[in-house]
Order: sequence, then structure tokens, then C-alpha cells
Amino acid sequence: MQKRLIKPTLEWEKPIQVFREEMVDTQSILAGVGSLRENADVEAWLQRISQFENPATVPEGLVRSLQYIYVDISQQKVIGMIQLRCELNDYLKHFGGHIGYSIAPSERRKGNGKAMLQACLTKAKEEGLSEVLITCDPSNEGSRGVIMGCGGRYQETVYHPEEARYYEQYWLE
Repeated sequence: MQKRLIKPTLEWEKPIQVFREEMVDTQSILAGVGSLRENADVEAWLQRISQFENPATVPEGLVRSLQYIYVDISQQKVIGMIQLRCELNDYLKHFGGHIGYSIAPSERRKGNGKAMLQACLTKAKEEGLSEVLITCDPSNEGSRGVIMGCGGRYQETVYHPEEARYYEQYWLE
């Protein structure tokens, strides 16, 4: 297997659609995927996420971000998606962090989350981020395990009143 973290392109349209369908069909939370839940059209999604790469085209109130897909090249399969936010706004400082990610349910518990997050941490360093904030739902033991496995340091648990949910905050180098 040849697994890599790459930028999404139209070449990966069908595998991206398959990933999206699996996530939606299993009612999984689509974190770190840009607007993929709302954009079943991969080409439109690619155009949307490209707006976030250039500071001049990022929508007001949002931050520059880089979207990646974690793929198995040999199987032409999208295993997961991860988004690196290059700065934090008020919401992200508390609830979203620098990184959001999702792993396809069929690819969980295979070490893919840790490998994908480690690859993204390398990208974060390339962007000049020496430390990144990442959050997870307290009930998401899999995500917590991935974060801790990559050296995550727990900071605190915060409550978001509008969403009526808690977030655990972790810092990674």
C-alpha cells in the first residue's frame, strides 16, 4: 500500500465521492472536509476550498486553510481528509483548532488517523506553525487516541453554549 497526504484534485473525484457517501451513509461527522457535506459536486467543492488557500480570497471572518486528502495510491481510495487552518479566529481558538479531520469508517482502527495527523503536523511546520491546537468531542475515544498517540497535551475541556456540546483541547508540536 502506498499511503500519502496529498492536495485533492479532480483526478480523485470518484474516490472523494465514495468517501463522502460512506461518511454520510454512516451518519459520521464530516470534520476537516471543508464544505464537502454540502457540496456533493466535487468540482464545486474543489473551487470552494481553493478560495481558502489564498489570504486575498478567504471569505471575511474565516481563516486561510489548506485541504488535504489521505489516500491509498495503489487502491485509488480516499482514506481520510484533514484540514490545516493556518491561523485561529475566536471560534477556532476555543472549539475548532488548527486541524480538523475525518477517517472513513471502513478505515478506522488501522493506524490511518495517526499517520494522517502526523503527516499534517509536518505540513503545519512547513507553514511556520510550531504548535497546533486540535479539539475533539469528549466521547470520541478514537480521535482522542489519535491525538494522544501523536503527542497531544491536554489543555482543558470547554463548553459551546450554542451547540450545547463540549470540546477537549489539545496542543501538538
